[in-house]
Amino acid sequence: MIIRIYFILLLFIVPINSSYSQDLEDIVSELQEELQLNDDQAEQLSAALVNYSQEMNTELAKHEDAAEPDTKAMISGIKKAQDNYRYQLADILTDEQYEAYLNYVDKVMTEMFGDIAEIKLMDLQPVLDLSDEQITQLNPVLGEGMLGIVKVVFEYGDKKMNKRTKIKMGKKLKKIQSKTDSGVKEILTPEQYEKYQEYKEAKKNQK
Repeated sequence: MIIRIYFILLLFIVPINSSYSQDLEDIVSELQEELQLNDDQAEQLSAALVNYSQEMNTELAKHEDAAEPDTKAMISGIKKAQDNYRYQLADILTDEQYEAYLNYVDKVMTEMFGDIAEIKLMDLQPVLDLSDEQITQLNPVLGEGMLGIVKVVFEYGDKKMNKRTKIKMGKKLKKIQSKTDSGVKEILTPEQYEKYQEYKEAKKNQK
């Protein structure tokens, strides 16, 4: 699980340094097995990951000491590093392997946010008096919702937030939140759902 969390963070925005070299080796080993890579592909993938991590570190270092980091510029640089990494992957992998890689990333992200949802449900359980069955059913609903929100925020993080862009982003977030609420409502009793809405409102007011 630690390897998978590190892997998805690497794909997003977390900087990498030499202390993580063993984790990087583990990621390559896991991907080699998952994608059925030959040794030459695995070696090229390892080099691509190292290059990607260096690009990420360079980009994040530009903003590390800033009193108010330029978030848009940082996310834009991160996306550029991601694009470069994916272009390299497309050259290293076959079409089938690249498709399998994208599916693998989706699976890792889903599992990671499922774990985050599990932590959130530990807080919700005593508030809503959830059964074990309800917790099991809620986990993927909340995990998918949180993952969707992160993707949208990252997608728009480097864009100029004019009125049109804000509306587009807001619609996407509202759609995700509506889908999550509908999923939660189907699982909870009416009384639990009412408490859930009160819990969310209280959390919102604390921010």
